Amino acid sequence: MQLKTVPLALVLITSYAIATPAFAETTPEDAYDYRHSVMESLGSHAHAFFLLFAGKVDQRDQMGTHANAIAAVGAEIGTLFPPGSSVDDSHALPLIWEEPDQFSEAVQNAETATAGFAAAVATGDQKTIAEGFKALGEACKGCHDRFREDDDHH
Repeated sequence: MQLKTVPLALVLITSYAIATPAFAETTPEDAYDYRHSVMESLGSHAHAFFLLFAGKVDQRDQMGTHANAIAAVGAEIGTLFPPGSSVDDSHALPLIWEEPDQFSEAVQNAETATAGFAAAVATGDQKTIAEGFKALGEACKGCHDRFREDDDHH
């Protein structure tokens, strides 16, 4: 019995077509859900980093992992607030879409701070790291103070 060979390109194209679902337009609820998940991950990485930096967890070699994750998420922030993605459960204030230039500036500050934080951690210098972490917190606070509803208003 002779086996016929199937061209590799055909196998790959067929596999890709089967494995790639067709995506519908993103619903406001799904956009919010994604945004919420990504921002929660940012907060979780920041908290994990704090535990390491404060010496509460003895795995300081993982500080760079969390700092790099924070920078990666920070680079994505500008994509997380598409028009029409405000839903009832969201803490995002309408100002995000009403004042796009001001929001864009806050996003740029966050992106700069997250990248700067990762660079600070890479130096290994405690003072530089502390300054980077402080700048990160200030960027987050600056955006949240203006564009995010307080938790106690829900």
